[in-house]
Amino acid sequence: MQITNNLGKLIKTSFKSCTQDKLLKKYFLILAILQIISMFTALILTSTILTPEMLLDVQAGNVMTYLPSLIFYFAIIFTFAIVISLIFAIIGYLIIYRGLELVGKKPQKIDFVRFIKFIFLGLVTAFYAIFSVFNLKLFLIFVVGLILILIGALSLILNSVLGGILLTVGLLILFAYLFVIIYNLYRLIFIEVLFIEKGEVRKGLEESYNITKGNVLDIIIAFFVIGIIIAIILVIVDLPNTIYVFMIGFAQGVSGSTSEVTQLTLMSDPIYWILQIPSAVATAFYLVFINVFIVNAYALLVHKKQKK
Repeated sequence: MQITNNLGKLIKTSFKSCTQDKLLKKYFLILAILQIISMFTALILTSTILTPEMLLDVQAGNVMTYLPSLIFYFAIIFTFAIVISLIFAIIGYLIIYRGLELVGKKPQKIDFVRFIKFIFLGLVTAFYAIFSVFNLKLFLIFVVGLILILIGALSLILNSVLGGILLTVGLLILFAYLFVIIYNLYRLIFIEVLFIEKGEVRKGLEESYNITKGNVLDIIIAFFVIGIIIAIILVIVDLPNTIYVFMIGFAQGVSGSTSEVTQLTLMSDPIYWILQIPSAVATAFYLVFINVFIVNAYALLVHKKQKK
């Protein structure tokens, strides 16, 4: 339990880095601004395109009238989301890069090709987790479940009871395999750190799998504790907004408005969005903190492993 035994120190060190390091403070500021820009962009688009009147007309069956506006709205949102996601990925890369420098590591130099690989790292990691590449015995669970489902589907023609049983068992096995995927994802949690440090995908995945051996429960407990702390902070920070939403919902309910209209009213309400700014800033800080924490946890496990 190397991480949980040092959890207080890891949290303190990560928090100290986020609040004292000049580069990390700049990245936090950029993320906070991006979060706020994203919110107000959604506010502007919602208030100009999606209105309560439009919703009522659509519910009445007049969809075609607003179809061009809806297509334009979702196209803009989709494009904006992609751009913001790419910027967030760049900042995430830089945060991990700086985190590695702070723990005495020497990350690979940043270049365009490496960053493109970094963007698709999540898809590669998901592939390795889903197919249990580093432990194919676990993947047999998925294969067995799939075979039972296929046999069960065919058996329904001859014997509905037997087919139903096989289908149920197969589905339960596939459901159980979801926990295997989650387990694999935790085993590969340090891939971004390793990739930025060493620049290799396959070896990075394999090394992450080896580093986390025997530490998965430790990592889960650590993230659970951090999750609780962050949730409490976000609830406190978002309390004024929660009270305001309740008051608006109550007023709309008294006036007989539908929940959809109430939601659109909030989406176009400047006060609602202003009250969300503290939550957006807190979320931005969390994004910096959690990446730095992962780097520090990685450095700890590597250090303990080298000592052995």
